[in-house]
Parts: sequence; C-alpha cells; structure tokens
Amino acid sequence: MTSTPSPASAQRAKRPRRTSNEVRARLLAAARDLFLAQGYDGTSTKEIALEAGVAEKVLYGNFSSKAGIFNAAFTEPFAQLTDEYVAEWQSDLAMSLEERVTRFVSSLFDLAHRNRIVLRSVLAHQIADGDSAPEIIVHVARAIDSLRRVDWAPMVDWAPMEGVDLDAAILATGGMVFGVALLDDMLTPPGRRRPGRDRLKVEMTNLILHGVLHRSGAD
Repeated sequence: MTSTPSPASAQRAKRPRRTSNEVRARLLAAARDLFLAQGYDGTSTKEIALEAGVAEKVLYGNFSSKAGIFNAAFTEPFAQLTDEYVAEWQSDLAMSLEERVTRFVSSLFDLAHRNRIVLRSVLAHQIADGDSAPEIIVHVARAIDSLRRVDWAPMVDWAPMEGVDLDAAILATGGMVFGVALLDDMLTPPGRRRPGRDRLKVEMTNLILHGVLHRSGAD
C-alpha cells in the first residue's frame, strides 16, 4: 500500500533548491539585520541560521565561525567602496576634483553611519580586549588609505601643497569623516541644533577642499 505524502513533505518537494550564492546572500542579510539590532554578543549563529531559513551547519559550511560571518557581513562593503572609488577615479577623467572628494566623503560617511552600531561595538571590544584590529577596522583604514592610490597630479597644483604632509592630511580627513559618522550624536550638547547628515557632508567636503588642497604653503 502506497502511503500518501504529508503536506509538509509535499511542500519541501516543491520548494526549489537554493543555489550556494543564494544561501550565502540570505545568511549575510540575516547576519546584518541581527547584528545591527542585537549587537555582536547578543546574536548567536543559531539565530542567524533560523532567520536565514537554513540549518546552523549550513552557516558553518559557509563561514568558519560567528566572527567569520560578522566580518563577511560588514567588511565586504568597505572593501567594495575602496575598489569602486579608485576604479571610478581612474576611469572618469572628466570628473572634477570637487565631485571626486564629495563622492568619497558621502560614500564613506553613509557606509560608516549605516553600520555605526556594529562599528562602535567592534571598537569597544578592541579597546577592552587589546587584540589586533578586527578585519572590519582594517578595511575602514584601507578605504581611507585608498586616497593614496589615486593620481592627484592632473587636478591639483602641487606648488601650494609644499607645506602639506599628504600622509597626515589623508589620515586626518578620513578620520574626520569616519569619526563624525560614528559620533555625530555625541558631539552636539543638549539644546543645541544638531546639523543634518547632508550639511555635515557638505562642510566636511569644504574643509578637505579648502582647508587642505587649497592651503597656502607653510610659513
């Protein structure tokens, strides 16, 4: 006598098999949502797998650990920012210097601000534990350092920059954008108007353009 399949098994039979890329994307999306909502310590791999609709062993088959999926979820966007920005700089020769700096400031600010809950948590862990920099922090540093990889010469008169330490200027301006994105809600005292994100990006861009690139030589 042939048994009739249960509704649940029939549903599983009809469900199309997900590709490995689809499974990875679901896991990363679930990890981002949960880490942002609950923080690193408050999120387990079991919860991530459940949110993604896969078994926990599937998560470990794609990522070696919770730290591994965390890094994949939050470092890849910073790595992409660096590569895309440098490629765009080199390919679009018609773009003005102001447009280039504006795009860099806006991209880095928006990405850091969107992920600032996680970034704050990572920084706190690093300070408390004294461990080497997590991969996400390394990629933030590389995003800032990408300014070294572009060809400034066609757009900048280097004569007025004789008094500028380019390495220090890149570190200071990148740190300004990253720091404001993470700490803007801590930098305005109670009762004082808090500038909007667009205004902050405009002012930071102007500081970079007119406070460094158009600065007269050192006294």
